[in-house]
Amino acid sequence: MKKRLLPLILSLVLALSLVPMAGAEYIIEYPHLEIGQNGAVDFSDANNPRLSKNSSGQGWSWNASTYTLTLNNVNQPSLSLGIYEAAKPVTIVVQGTNTLYSLSEGTATGWTNAISTLTGSGTLNLTGSGSVDIVNGPIVNSASGFGVSTLNAGTITVKNQLSTNTTINGGCLIVDAREHIEKYGYKDENMKPLNSAVSASTQYVPETIFQGCILKDENGNPVTMKKEPVVFSSGNVVGYNMVAVKTDGSCATYVKIMAPGYTPFSDVKSGDYFATPVMWAVDQGITNGTSATTFSPYSPCTQGHIVTFIARAAGAKTVSGSNPYSNAAITSDQYYYNPLLWAYQNGIVTDTALDPNGGCTRSDVVLYLWRLAGSPKVTGSTFTDVPADAVYAQAVEWAVKEKITTGTSDTTFSPDQTCTRGQIVTFLHRDMA
Repeated sequence: MKKRLLPLILSLVLALSLVPMAGAEYIIEYPHLEIGQNGAVDFSDANNPRLSKNSSGQGWSWNASTYTLTLNNVNQPSLSLGIYEAAKPVTIVVQGTNTLYSLSEGTATGWTNAISTLTGSGTLNLTGSGSVDIVNGPIVNSASGFGVSTLNAGTITVKNQLSTNTTINGGCLIVDAREHIEKYGYKDENMKPLNSAVSASTQYVPETIFQGCILKDENGNPVTMKKEPVVFSSGNVVGYNMVAVKTDGSCATYVKIMAPGYTPFSDVKSGDYFATPVMWAVDQGITNGTSATTFSPYSPCTQGHIVTFIARAAGAKTVSGSNPYSNAAITSDQYYYNPLLWAYQNGIVTDTALDPNGGCTRSDVVLYLWRLAGSPKVTGSTFTDVPADAVYAQAVEWAVKEKITTGTSDTTFSPDQTCTRGQIVTFLHRDMA
């Protein structure tokens, strides 16, 4: 579902000024791709190829027929790329992880006091699964008009200031001004009352800005939007802004804006049934990825995993007491030791011969969740492969009734089938979110 973030001003600090080149005034009138270093624009024709011709550089390429700029693992912190006088919407395909000084789109004469601009009537479509890391300088609107951008996937990190029209279909937008504010502070008295990482004028933006998106601060805590007046030095209120506020009431200098279903994992797509449960589980501290970029949703889940996940989701505290389990792998130095001890003491796990490295089956997980819920009485039998006298029979019927899971067919539950990580977090999310 599209989330429309109308003209959005992520007001953090003053935009850094472009330094005019000494000597003659240069104006390039033809549609072109501008290439520069350290934010300074190189106006020479050699470094500004026409958009009507294919061109490429280290990690990037321009396709003139499709009007597509492809970034593929660009690692040039001082590189500036700017697309100007584009005759039609531009698509930027992001592949891998890309580090640039600035990335811009707009008109050749539409400069403002910004190192990087996103202006004009073009459309910026980020369609890859990688990230654009703007390591210095803001993306802002210039006087030539608001830009329009669409984020479909991947991650954009802005280290200073952002102002653009953005439709977020997927992916994540990060605004991080902590280093800049620590170094320079707030330079503009008119901006000081905002004192925030994210603000948007209600002249353009309804108070439902970011509705449906997930906003987090640098510690993973929720960020909310608060309406505040914009006051000039004269004392006049000239408008209102939606300001990002942390849970302690302070203004945020780091905001992570995530589209519904967004995950940082390359193996979890926004359309996957487990996408939202995965992010919920990560946000709640129930589990992490198997690496910084993978979750391994199709990997099998062990008994140690599932009991640990349930204990964390239930807010289990550290417990004491003797170890009731006979398996030699269950020792006090293992991550699952306290969860297993807690689970036994609370009647969730009763099998003292449990193998923590053994697979967790479908019947296991519903049995544990049913016991956690207090073992409510449920009657009836839906599935031919669930014996009426099975220890998990009522748990299966309860899980289906509570819409935690369904059968693997109309008549079968497959109780002995090992669950994957994606399935487990989905069961937990349906039961406990």
